[in-house]
Amino acid sequence: MQKKYIEKLIKNIKPDYMTIEDIPQVAEIFISYWGTMCLYHDTVFERIIDQNISFVYRIQNEVIAFCLMEYDHIKDIAEVDLLCVKKEYRGYHLGKSILSFSINFCRRLGLKNFSLHVSTTNMPALKLYKKLGFFVCRYIEKYYSDEKPEDSNAYFMKLCI
Repeated sequence: MQKKYIEKLIKNIKPDYMTIEDIPQVAEIFISYWGTMCLYHDTVFERIIDQNISFVYRIQNEVIAFCLMEYDHIKDIAEVDLLCVKKEYRGYHLGKSILSFSINFCRRLGLKNFSLHVSTTNMPALKLYKKLGFFVCRYIEKYYSDEKPEDSNAYFMKLCI
């Protein structure tokens, strides 16, 4: 797709709650990143989606980006489980936009602590998370068991508001 056409499509895009009907498209986008669904399956998505703090960007009925978050009541923290943008829509700040929206939505609910895990080799994501105020709490060796050895290490990051 041409850049100007995409810019026109996303100009007035608004986040919407992720629904169970979105799962196949969300899974497809995730698989396009990682080649596998890893630990995620429909029941995991359904449990997380039921918390109503996960959002998607849609153009017509096509999911083009999503932020899957879940709230841990025991630790009083919202965790960013997955943040993905469909390949042809990358570079338009949709990841930053939907993550910022999701964090602000949770903030309005009274949540103040956010966390995530990110591969130590995922430089675009690390840059984004740091820009939004997340900081590295610890390094976790071989966190991603299904990844290549050079991609299996992760950082645990937090954002406290």
